[in-house]
Formats: sequence, structure tokens, C-alpha cells
Amino acid sequence: MEESIAQIIEKNAVVREWSLKTQREKGDSLVEACVANLPEHTTVNVRQNNLEDLLIQAMVRFWDPAYQCFTFNQEDMTPTIEEYAALLRIDNVQFGKIYVKEPKPMTFKKKLVRLTDMTDAWAEKQIRKKNETICIPWSSLRELVLSHPDILKRVNLFALAIYGLVIFPRVLGHLEVAVFDFFERLKQGVNPIPTILAETFRSLSTCRRVGKGRFIGCAQLLNNLRAEDVTWRAPWIRPSVLLYKCGGQDWVPLLGLWGGVGYAPLLVQRQFSSRQFIPATGGLAQFEFAFAGEGYMKRVRDIAKSWKEIHFMELALYADTLTQDYDIWRKQRVSSQQISSTNYTVQNPFLEEMPSELEMARQEFEREKAKMSRDLSTLQEKNYQLKIEVQVERSRTEKVQREAEIVRNDLRDLHLENKKLRNTIKNSGLGKSTAEWKE
Repeated sequence: MEESIAQIIEKNAVVREWSLKTQREKGDSLVEACVANLPEHTTVNVRQNNLEDLLIQAMVRFWDPAYQCFTFNQEDMTPTIEEYAALLRIDNVQFGKIYVKEPKPMTFKKKLVRLTDMTDAWAEKQIRKKNETICIPWSSLRELVLSHPDILKRVNLFALAIYGLVIFPRVLGHLEVAVFDFFERLKQGVNPIPTILAETFRSLSTCRRVGKGRFIGCAQLLNNLRAEDVTWRAPWIRPSVLLYKCGGQDWVPLLGLWGGVGYAPLLVQRQFSSRQFIPATGGLAQFEFAFAGEGYMKRVRDIAKSWKEIHFMELALYADTLTQDYDIWRKQRVSSQQISSTNYTVQNPFLEEMPSELEMARQEFEREKAKMSRDLSTLQEKNYQLKIEVQVERSRTEKVQREAEIVRNDLRDLHLENKKLRNTIKNSGLGKSTAEWKE
């Protein structure tokens, strides 16, 4: 029997008091006087198109691995479970039921046979090994998506391909074995958002620490970041509560397909128009781990257990978006990491490239927007001209119809007059000959 999940909703003021107390007792995510030793230049690739490469590369440079958020001059931002659920329209799952890696999963071949209804021999022939990763090429599934006799299987295999090629593109053009296990668990009502967020955060952190690499995640979801007004939210949602911690953790632990990480939603309350106070972040920077080596399964079990008790905070609107103590805390944090705008410009000559890349992306967007606007104007003008021509032709047609009706009426009247005249002549004898009159 599946263990139930306890959901606890707490007042905003209560959570604020708890967070302040916890932060003072346990300290910050980074230990005091610690300076983030991050590369000055990053080269990130998503292998989709040049514009997305530029956007992700610029965004990665703002990523703070210690706090799992984007750090700008005045604000921190990060994707949240609530916003991704809205963007992906996830509403038919159990919110607190997360994907947990099995210690001894079924063999890849058996999973492949069960999902495709193909033979063992076919499955064994399709399995590949790329960079020590077990996977299957998309070309093998594409034929089944197009021609499988079971329509439901076609739909499921196409959905699987979306997860493997777009959401978790670890091996380009291939679907990794972990994606198959994850996809099968979705049928049990598992919430996919924590898993997607976990791998997004881990990939961003890896690229930021190393200074290069390929982003393994859905770049399209991250493109909801808008640098112009520093907003990141699904505009059609205004959640009343925010998941802020699980079990004994002071934030939200996440399990991905290949590792675990934590994030602190209390760090980005302003994304939901709520007042921002100091978040509890102790231990966050040290929490990230990979599914490898000894002891990782115990950490997986501990995280799964913590999700049996999830805590929500009521989001409240205030006139002041920041508390005074938060403003002081954040300025000290940003300064200690040497990523504030003033200090970092001196230390990092590549910083000037960040806005330029965003500007390039924005200019490209504006050019496309202007072109579409011109095309739309042209179409509207043509449409207007066509409407005028139709109106003129309609008027001409109506005029011809009216004139034709007048002619038909005149002709009918002429026939009637002619008939009357004939009858008159006949009755009056005007039509008799001389001989007929003599008789």
C-alpha cells in the first residue's frame, strides 16, 4: 500500500520567522568569506539553433550554482515547480509524488520490448552504447511512431521521444535508458516537474562551473526568462501557495534522472508578486550529487522520504516587495561572490559580452517581428483592396439585377398592352375587310 503524502500549509508570517531563525542558526548556502571560483567565460551549446545557443550561453553566465538561481543586479530568479507545471499544463498528476530511481531496475531490453510490443531480437538489435551510456537511436522509434498497428502505442512512443530528445537530450539523436524508466513511471501519476527541474539545475551548474559544455535540458522552457523587465512567470497563473520545503530539509530537494540537487523557492518569492524575505539556504551549495559511487542510494531514499511531508506557504501581497533585512543580506551575498555588476565588470572583461548577446538575440527577434509586421500590413492592405473590389462588384451586380428587373417589368407591361389592343381592335371591327362590311 502506497504511503500517503502529508501537505502542510503555513502562514506567510510564520514561515518568515522560521526562515530568519534557521538562516541565523545554520548559516548561508556559502560559508562565510567564501568567494565563488567560477570561470570568467562560458561556452555552452544546445545543438538546436544559433539563437538558442546565444540565449542559453548568456543565461548560464548569470547562473549561481551555490543558490541554484540566476543572479542579476537587483533580483534573483529561477524556474519553479508551480510555473513549470503551468507552462507544461501538468494537472493530472499527484503533486507530491516524485520520480525515484529504482535500485535494481528492469533491463533496458525488457523495457523496450514492453513499450514497443516488439521481439527480444529486435530490441537487442536497436540498443546502442554512446559515451558509456546505454540508449536507442530515434530512427528506430520513428518507424514505430509512424507505422505501429496500435494507435495508442504510436502516441506513447511519440511522447517518449519528446522526453528523450527535447526534455532530457543527454545523447543527441538518441533516447537514454533512464528516460524509459522515468516515462513508465509517469503512468503511475508521478509528477515529472521536479525531475525536469533537477536536471535543468544540474546542467546549468555544470556548465557554469566548468565554463563550457552542452546544456542538457529544454531550452524552450528557459526562454520564458525576459531580461527587459526581469520577469519570469507563467502570466496566466497566480498561485495562492508556494512549495518551500520538504520533510526535515530547509528547502526543496529534487531527484533527477542522473542525480539530485536542491533549490530554495523562498529565494524567488518576488516572481509571484509576494514580499521577499531572507530565505533559509544552509547546506544548499553542498547538496548536489550524482547517481554514482557508494552511498548515493541512501541519499535518494532520504529525499524520497522527505517528500512524504511537503510544506506550502501562503503567498501574500504587500506594498513593500522587499524586507529591509533581505535587502542587506542580498547585497552582502552578491558582493561576497564577486558577481555584482560593479565589481564583476572590473574582474571579468567578458561581462560586457552578456548584454551584447542578449541584445543580439533581441535585435534578431525585433527584425523578425518587424518583418512579420510588414507582411501583416501587406496582407491587411491586400485584404482591404479585395474587400473594396468585392463591394464594387456587388454594387454593379445589384445595379444590373435592378435594371434587368425593370426591363422584365416593362416587357411584361408591353405584352399586356399589346394583348389589350388586339382585343379592342377585334371587338370594334376595325380589323374587317371591305367585302365583310358590304355583307
